[in-house]
Amino acid sequence: MSTFDPVLIGKQVESLQAHLQVLLDLGLESTAGHQRQLFEQAGEKLQALLCELLRSREKMQMQNAELAVLRFAVEEERRRYQQLFESIPQCLLLIETTGRVVGANPAVARLLGLETGLLVGRHLREFVVESDWPLCCRALSEVAAGGGSRDWTVGLRPAGGSGLRVAIAATPLGGLGGGIVTVQLHLRPLDTQSAAPLVDEESQALRPLYVYYKGEVVPMRAQSLWLVRQGYLKLSTFRFSGEEVLVGLVGPSTVFGTSLTGLQSYQALALTDVQLVSYSIREVEASPALMKLLAPLIRRRLQQAEAMLAIAGQLQAESRLRDLLVLLAQEIGEPAKEWRRLSVRLTHQDLANAIGVTRVTVSNQLNKLKKSGLVSLDARQHLLVSEQLSTLH
Repeated sequence: MSTFDPVLIGKQVESLQAHLQVLLDLGLESTAGHQRQLFEQAGEKLQALLCELLRSREKMQMQNAELAVLRFAVEEERRRYQQLFESIPQCLLLIETTGRVVGANPAVARLLGLETGLLVGRHLREFVVESDWPLCCRALSEVAAGGGSRDWTVGLRPAGGSGLRVAIAATPLGGLGGGIVTVQLHLRPLDTQSAAPLVDEESQALRPLYVYYKGEVVPMRAQSLWLVRQGYLKLSTFRFSGEEVLVGLVGPSTVFGTSLTGLQSYQALALTDVQLVSYSIREVEASPALMKLLAPLIRRRLQQAEAMLAIAGQLQAESRLRDLLVLLAQEIGEPAKEWRRLSVRLTHQDLANAIGVTRVTVSNQLNKLKKSGLVSLDARQHLLVSEQLSTLH
């Protein structure tokens, strides 16, 4: 398509107007009568057409001037946002919904070990630990499908550097048509000293992560331990009748496995998306550093098992439920003003399976505790346990 040039069109109109005037002058001198009248009428119409064309040219010149001002303003706005994006100290990455990188600020370029220009066009998968990619891909798909912002953690493989864990906050960015066009990722390196270790202290090699999604059963490996990096699971055994018995709940920095129990039937069900690390018993026994690392976590799991046994020994159902709620608030609770909010949703049947009563009994007891102001529910139906509950005897 040719570009509209008002200057060129103006020159052409002026040239045509001059030629028309010459023709009119010649026609008026050499033509008489009716023919002269027709020629004058034709000349007037052509003159009117040229005037209309001149007005259209002036209008288009004004529109072009307005577009030029608007284009300049948009470019200035884009430049300011680009400067702001590049100056932000947080690590920011812009990707398409397919995972292709379309923008990166210097902070994330330093984190990933590449220049900003070399990051654009690469795929996010190139930098994510392979075992973490399914979780990452699933989260991005939910964001792209309109699921709102998402947060998760993954292992990264920077170019020419050692592996590291980062927390990712994904925010969808819409286009003019209203759909999700790009996703902004805020990458925050995690404090490796406060998280459960990902590396063997002897080899310093990044250990593989195993990802299981909510509702999946985690396979039990003989002569091995699972370390929870992220998420929550419930541990259950089953009576001969097939009835489930809840024997524990595990979350981040907790270990579990058949090596820590004598139960014949033992199942771990993911209550949320989880990330796990596996250690073999032989590996642990052969490494004093690894034993030192895991010993406190194993002790914590055994202490929880003892607490569950003590709860099961209570004669009254009311006492069992109260003590279970106190234990859960300690193990998987997070502060919420005067409450402890359980990090995962547990059904009345889950609680009943833990203390050996019926679901109806648990429902009745919970209603009593709600009326007493000792338990409640938040907007997402998570149990809130009052700190006063632990003072009751």
